[in-house]
Amino acid sequence: MLRLLNLSSWGLLNNPQAVKATQLAWSRKGTNGLPELTNLNAIGYVLRFADAPGIDAVNVVKQFILSLKPTTATKDLNGKRVLAVDGGWRQQFIHECIVVTRQIVSFHGEPLTGVEWTADESNALYDKALTWWEVDKAAIQTEEQRKSASPFGENPVISEASRLDDFFRLVVLPYSQWTDTTQWNRLFKWIIEMRTLAVFATSCYPYILLQRPTESERFATEMLSDLDSSNEAAVVGAAEGIRYWAHLAASRRIPVLDANLVDAFVQRIALRRMGRIEYCLSIFTHLLNEKPELFNIDQISLLVSSLEPWNQSTSLIDTAISQDGFPMAKRPTLRSRVGGLAGAIQRWYRIVAPTACIPRHVVAWEMACAKDPLPEVHRSFNEWENP
Repeated sequence: MLRLLNLSSWGLLNNPQAVKATQLAWSRKGTNGLPELTNLNAIGYVLRFADAPGIDAVNVVKQFILSLKPTTATKDLNGKRVLAVDGGWRQQFIHECIVVTRQIVSFHGEPLTGVEWTADESNALYDKALTWWEVDKAAIQTEEQRKSASPFGENPVISEASRLDDFFRLVVLPYSQWTDTTQWNRLFKWIIEMRTLAVFATSCYPYILLQRPTESERFATEMLSDLDSSNEAAVVGAAEGIRYWAHLAASRRIPVLDANLVDAFVQRIALRRMGRIEYCLSIFTHLLNEKPELFNIDQISLLVSSLEPWNQSTSLIDTAISQDGFPMAKRPTLRSRVGGLAGAIQRWYRIVAPTACIPRHVVAWEMACAKDPLPEVHRSFNEWENP
């Protein structure tokens, strides 16, 4: 059955076949009201089934998520609160919400599908998350606690708290409709509190601007500071936030993106700053491809000038020059990221400055990628031709 549903979700069945598969799936339901299928752990998957008469999958998924109770990763032991030994713990309703909720940004024109929440539902989910946070934050108050790992990985409270930015921007902020300053102040207090505990929800800032546009200057200042820092979590949050801000501003839902943020991001890439550099390169290249109009010729020229130093510092041939670059284990990934960046720069010229000559450093990267034996590097330059 699951194999048949896979074919349906991939569009490989005709409509009558797809509808029949959906009806068969829903003919046997578990106690949660959802199809009882072996190995179907992600409930959001049912939203990919074909529509069938009499089956309101969205409503069933919503009601299931709303029925979930907040749980805790901590327990009391001899009067002290410690991390539970069950490393498989996670806050299920937060994960499920993030997976099933409809995005409000379409990066490449993809259709926006998924669950939408009423203001009351969104507030109820927010209150659940806050209830959990007020208990489990006790387990990450010190750096030693935050670094302590469960037998299955990192501190589970840190792991769950790192999802709150997605939870805020997808589930809460587009639907909350808060008019009481008390509610906003509580959210701001929560975000500040998380920052003191090394959890950065910066990527949700542009979504706050949907209802609080007057916060734009304050957020831009904070994001500039984060982007220029050596704190990897802060850098990632700021980079993601810039991308979301650019897209929401392009749809005129929030104030325009501060040009200083774009310039700071360009400089971070051009100067090859180490903190989460692979991820930053990926986010930046996405942004350059999606919103080329954000960048001016001076910024692009700086990026072009950085391509040769990038080549030397990521060379897979061990030479005297390359020894001053990145660790050898990181270089294949970095070369594929820089190949993508060089390809994005070429496309910028085609769109924004079509009469200008493509710089030789860009051409050199195109040729190098075409001859590279590593598949990820070989395809990187042209990876965005058909996003």
